[in-house]
Amino acid sequence: MKKVLIVEDETPVRENINEILELEGFITRQATNGKEGLQLASVFLPDLIISDVMMPELDGYGLLTELRKNPELSTVPFLFLTAKADMTDLRKGMLLGADDYLTKPFTIDGLLQAVQARLAKQDELKRKAEQKLNDLRTSISTSLPHELRTPLNSVLGFSEILSTGYDSIERNEIGEMSKYIYESGKRLEHLIENFILFSLLQSYYRLPENLAIISSKVTIAADERIKEAILSVASKYGRADDMKLNLQAASIKMPEDFIAKIAQELTDNACKFSNSGTEITVNGFKTPSGYLVSVSDKGRGMSEAQLEQLGVFSQPGRNFYEQQGSGLGLAICKMITELFSGNTTIESKTEEGTMVLVKLPAA
Repeated sequence: MKKVLIVEDETPVRENINEILELEGFITRQATNGKEGLQLASVFLPDLIISDVMMPELDGYGLLTELRKNPELSTVPFLFLTAKADMTDLRKGMLLGADDYLTKPFTIDGLLQAVQARLAKQDELKRKAEQKLNDLRTSISTSLPHELRTPLNSVLGFSEILSTGYDSIERNEIGEMSKYIYESGKRLEHLIENFILFSLLQSYYRLPENLAIISSKVTIAADERIKEAILSVASKYGRADDMKLNLQAASIKMPEDFIAKIAQELTDNACKFSNSGTEITVNGFKTPSGYLVSVSDKGRGMSEAQLEQLGVFSQPGRNFYEQQGSGLGLAICKMITELFSGNTTIESKTEEGTMVLVKLPAA
């Protein structure tokens, strides 16, 4: 059964709404003001919140603002109940993230229709999110065995040659084979670490309370951490000189490791799919809604059809290009940004290049 929290300082109105919803089979809780509602919401974890606008202690706008800061409650549908219905109130509520308005006086049918519509929309959003996650799991589980086997074969093959014929192999050949073994081992390590992180991020989707533990962490001087991560990856490809960095100073409300991971994966893709000597530009700048980081390359780019493939994060163009990869790195970037109320946007044109833009929560 669905749970509804009613936040209303007028007792007759609050109790009438409560009675109507209980008769329809909803589990309900009542709060007399925004402050009480905020405390109760954290314990009750409702599927829907109905709140008056004008209340003592904390008004409806303040309640909604605080709820949107809480990862456990940020996506709960929110219906404003108000006697005032002028455009200023409507606009302010919608800008804060309200889902709908009910104007006093309201009818029983009007109340129930609004509640059912919001809950149905939320169920559909959850269904689509779960479908995307299932598609992602399928894509990763299908491609991962191949991705693990490729570097493993290199490790086993070259190490077998060295162990059985070391006395007849030239010194320079031993050095070259050792390099291949090391590079394959690092690639294998990277894949395993990504898969472990992917599994961790999945657990945050299933158990938002675990995300709440780390969601309050702030990374000071995040721009320096981003720069460090980018240059580390670029150096691995011998492309430090190709990097053009323009990062504004910023603090980001996200663990440092997650910020670094996003920067590393986006830089890795840009280096992998563009030619050495071509410029890779990284911009970071503050906006009223967060901190935006863009990574642009002048590589082979992607067609519209290939961009569509990224919906399930398979790597586009694998049949035509040598670069390996399951697309897991980009999937991880998207999952991290969405978990922290950000987003990922990709723009690309064939043979012109690709730009990935991520929005991170500024502190």
